[in-house]
Amino acid sequence: RGRAPTIDPAMLDDSNTPNDVAAPAQTAASDEQGTPDQLSLQLSAELPALPTNLRPMLPRPAQVPFDSPNHLFQPLWGGLRSLIFVGPPTRAAAGELRILDADGVDWTRRFPELAGVTSKLAARSAILDGEIAVVDRFGRHDPEGLKGRLAGRPAPPAVFLAFDLLHLDGRSLLGTPL
Repeated sequence: RGRAPTIDPAMLDDSNTPNDVAAPAQTAASDEQGTPDQLSLQLSAELPALPTNLRPMLPRPAQVPFDSPNHLFQPLWGGLRSLIFVGPPTRAAAGELRILDADGVDWTRRFPELAGVTSKLAARSAILDGEIAVVDRFGRHDPEGLKGRLAGRPAPPAVFLAFDLLHLDGRSLLGTPL
């Protein structure tokens, strides 16, 4: 009682402060002095707001193919480069989903099947950088199917190919090496 909660410095980064980090809430289980039992502490459901100024990282083509340990490579799918914003919800895998392209256009309503991404993450909030593609029955990119989906016409379901995790549970991972 009366003691300030301990803040783990690993939970802090450039995008939050000790006041942003969720403090433990007391529960019924405590010792004789009224100090909460560590096993019964619950984290607050509040997380810092997700940043809104991020855009997908666009690949840069090279003149000739090369191999380098200093570079990462992605296959060219010809899809829609996008960020998927998840959360923050009050419980894991229950977050709202928002899809923005490199121009900041919101495509969430055009790809309702991607809402399932939230149930695949063991996180309360996240930002994924990747590409939306429509594939044919052989697993190949279907550019006409994607054009149809973007225009609001019926087409095969889309998939999201995640390339990077930019933000996780209130913590920016932008400065973290892959």
